[in-house]
Amino acid sequence: MEIAPVTLILADISGYTRFVKMHHISLLHAEQIITELMEAIIGQIKKPLVLNKLEGDAAFLYARAGDDPDLAKMIL
Repeated sequence: MEIAPVTLILADISGYTRFVKMHHISLLHAEQIITELMEAIIGQIKKPLVLNKLEGDAAFLYARAGDDPDLAKMIL
């Protein structure tokens, strides 16, 4: 196992549970909106970021810092 400095990002849709509960009558519509939001997030991922995992309304990303100590600032 290699140990390396990384930058971690958890892109989470705030209010997801409340949004879905408020739209329980039109749940398919609410799910479509969330799907489109997640696709938009994923569509904006650029190197050096790597998508590690999707979990419900969140995307977990990481980037290896390598020799660049300012990687986190550059990503932000």
